[in-house]
Amino acid sequence: MMVAFLDGDYERSLLAFDPEVEGDFTHMPKGRIARGQEELRREVARWQRTWEQIETENEDILDAGEKVVLRVAEDLLRE
Repeated sequence: MMVAFLDGDYERSLLAFDPEVEGDFTHMPKGRIARGQEELRREVARWQRTWEQIETENEDILDAGEKVVLRVAEDLLRE
């Protein structure tokens, strides 16, 4: 999923998620909880449009029982 995402193949990346995925973007400006693949797609696209350049690195993948937590670090360059 992360390899596809970092390669810009967002559609293939989304295939790794449950249709009822929840993405927590509340730590970002105007961020919210995205519910479902379509909302996740829109929230990621909105966030990416904010920056001229984004470098993302996978820091950790945590098994949280029925959930998986993906922790990433991003270096961001604003336009």
